[in-house]
Amino acid sequence: MAQDAAHRQKLRQLNEIVDSQRHQLTSVSSCKISSIQGDADRIFSCSSHDSRAAVLDTCIIRKLAQCGAEQAGNLDKTSPEQWVSSFIGAYSLGGSNKINWMRFGKDVREDGLFTVTPGTTFLFGCYAGPADNKKPRAERKPRDRTTSAPLEVVSSVDVARLQEQHEDKAQVARIKVLMRTLKEHAQAADAAGRGARVNLFELILHPTSFSQTVENLFDLAFQIKEGCVSIQTCNGTAFVCPAKYATAQDYSSGVVKTQNIVKIDYKTYRALVKKWCKGCSGLLPDRDGRPGVNDEEPPTQRQRTS
Repeated sequence: MAQDAAHRQKLRQLNEIVDSQRHQLTSVSSCKISSIQGDADRIFSCSSHDSRAAVLDTCIIRKLAQCGAEQAGNLDKTSPEQWVSSFIGAYSLGGSNKINWMRFGKDVREDGLFTVTPGTTFLFGCYAGPADNKKPRAERKPRDRTTSAPLEVVSSVDVARLQEQHEDKAQVARIKVLMRTLKEHAQAADAAGRGARVNLFELILHPTSFSQTVENLFDLAFQIKEGCVSIQTCNGTAFVCPAKYATAQDYSSGVVKTQNIVKIDYKTYRALVKKWCKGCSGLLPDRDGRPGVNDEEPPTQRQRTS
């Protein structure tokens, strides 16, 4: 505690010196601001834990900052030309404009103005820097990005053009035709006493278009999934029957969901046409734009899960 009190007393004395010697501190030729600042730093470093010493140190710093600002303002009274002239007069080498840097450095060291080597902002006298051996950088020419051939721009396509162009080729329209044809022939078969059913192959096969046959099979598979159509087998032949969606009561009475994979290739398609399409064009109407048998590339295999 006694040591802290002694440090505070020294800080108060420095504070009084700043107040009493303000005119001397703000003189251009005075370096006493840095001296007082150094003394205050050494004292406060020994009592930095003391809050009252911190208040005194802060007061000294504030007053020294004001003195430094006033001292900097007094430098304006001396023009740069006058300062340089006086500097050359004090440190000229043999009465010339060359500076005796050795003597100048010695004075700076003795006065303790800098604790580290200051950065050089100006030089007097001749100065030859190191030779620049770097090769000149070659100017890079811009790359020619012009093309010899004209650019081909892809034309934009709207959503309407991506949709089916003909209503009779859309899947919804195809399914309507399929269900209407199935119901008409099933009613006619029922009236003739053969049961309300249609031969599967006579319904979906197209005698001259493998692609339309595959589409018919796709459409039929969707209707089976929706429960609108059922498949029955009798004497090795498959029949298609109009149906209603199975209810919970139907499943309790024994109806079981099954999954079948229909696999058809071009060779099988031709064999089925030869057997079931003798002298007929198929129950479903032909859709315009379908290639004939001779125009088609026989696909390797097509399949549908229903």
